[in-house]
Parts: sequence; C-alpha cells; structure tokens
Amino acid sequence: MLDTFNYEQTLLETTTNLLNHDLHWSLCNLRGAVSRGLNPKQEHCNVCLQQYKRRQEGTEEVIVFSCGHIYHSQCLQSKDCGVQTEGQTRWTCYKCNSSNKGGRHRDLGSELNKSRNTSLAQIKVTSAYYSTNRNSDSRK
Repeated sequence: MLDTFNYEQTLLETTTNLLNHDLHWSLCNLRGAVSRGLNPKQEHCNVCLQQYKRRQEGTEEVIVFSCGHIYHSQCLQSKDCGVQTEGQTRWTCYKCNSSNKGGRHRDLGSELNKSRNTSLAQIKVTSAYYSTNRNSDSRK
C-alpha cells in the first residue's frame, strides 16, 4: 500500500510539472504573439479595393489580420464578418474564410473557435482614410 502511495505521489508530481511546463510555454508564445506586429500584404482593402493611407486626421478604421489581408471595418461589417462576444466585435478574415469561396457564410460563432485570424491576430488602425487613387505615389 505504501508503494502504491509513493507511485501515485510521483505520478502526481510528474503530471503537475508537465502541466506547469506546458502552461509556461503557452503563455510565452501568447505573449510573443501579442507583441508581434502585422504586415499587410497589400495597400488596399480586399473588399472595396480602395487604397488606404496613414494619416493623423483620418477617422476610418482599418483591420489587419495575421494572414496579411486588410479591410476597412465598414467593409467587413457589410459582409457580415463579425460576431459580438463579450461586448467586443470578433472579426474573421473574409478572404481566408473558406465558406466565402462558395458564396455562402458559415456560422461565425463556430468559425471563430477554429480561425487563427481573430482576437489577438487583428489590429485596428484608426488613422487611415479611403483613397480613390489606385497607385500610391508616396510609398516610403
């Protein structure tokens, strides 16, 4: 009986150490993901195809996903790519969402659990505005 107790105690300690190590690793990766910047693939919205430019006095919101696609928040709202959860809007990338390729929307609530393009992977940039010029003359 003492051997069984010692075995179970060793098993509990080993399991606790493994879980603590996994938790530490996950938190380090999450912290790194939060502090990592996102680089858009294009300089235009993937819905309306209008370019954006960074400007201090602009009021348009631009959402950048980890996949590199960029959208105006109004364009994503028009495509119904957001779900309200816990007082926040959770967005999903319109172009990467495989249901959009078939022309139909899937249930976004279940899609949010599967998608890597939401929550920490999106950034709102509020200093941008629409530009009707398709060729950017002031690239730096």
